[in-house]
Amino acid sequence: IVADGPPAAIKAKVAGSTIRLRSTQPTAHLGRLPGVAKVDQHGADTALLTSDARATLTALFQADPSLTQFEVTAASLEDALADIIANTDKEAA
Repeated sequence: IVADGPPAAIKAKVAGSTIRLRSTQPTAHLGRLPGVAKVDQHGADTALLTSDARATLTALFQADPSLTQFEVTAASLEDALADIIANTDKEAA
């Protein structure tokens, strides 16, 4: 068991947001933006898990002024569980 509790409590353990976007920026650059903890690329679409959506978006707009397609949402239960597992693996190493 990596997490116990209702979904809302598990999601609260990941203080963050997901930014879904289409950008001309390379994935490696997106991973270095402020607050970004994880980058998932699926074709032309990219999802950033960030602890500071405002700082991430500010830096993203500076790097890619033509960015027009993006969406910011609260981190999902899947994101929360993946983050908990990743942190558990780091602590075990």
